[in-house]
Amino acid sequence: MAAILHKLPITDRPVRLPLPDGRWIESKADQIIVWVSVVGPGLAELPTAARRFPAALDTGFNGTFLIGEHQLEQWAGLKVKELTWSGQLTAEGHSLPLRDADVWIRPNEPHSLNPHPNRSACRLELPLGIVVWPAGIPGSRRLPLIGLRALRQAGLQLHIDGRKGLVTLARSHWWSSFGLVR
Repeated sequence: MAAILHKLPITDRPVRLPLPDGRWIESKADQIIVWVSVVGPGLAELPTAARRFPAALDTGFNGTFLIGEHQLEQWAGLKVKELTWSGQLTAEGHSLPLRDADVWIRPNEPHSLNPHPNRSACRLELPLGIVVWPAGIPGSRRLPLIGLRALRQAGLQLHIDGRKGLVTLARSHWWSSFGLVR
């Protein structure tokens, strides 16, 4: 099986990233930038109208997916009320709602941050839901975060080559077809 992210570069400087609303946002150096879509849960295929936007894959974030309420509305095109409440968690002293949604990771072109035009997105089913940071609470993140819990729940394998500055994300044992795992 092909990798979801294949030789995705980790940039050593900020990068300007386009947003669905026509504006731009700048990443930070040494962030793992991936393109995602957020939709309601349980869809077998990503709708063609689903908006794609940048997120940071952050292994230090122990949640599944965190997105600000404004980002959800402006970037994903979803209203918080459209997503079923699935619980809450406490972070930084605030009670934050969990909403039932799936995150789809868009495969990249090798050695590029650009989404691959011909490969299908990979759905992350998130039984605990996604964290939506309410607009009225200060501290919303610059970019949405994909956390380690999402990768674990999806059974994905992450390889970070710090020397080359490349990331590979794949379903379990994708490299076994190359004879690297027995």
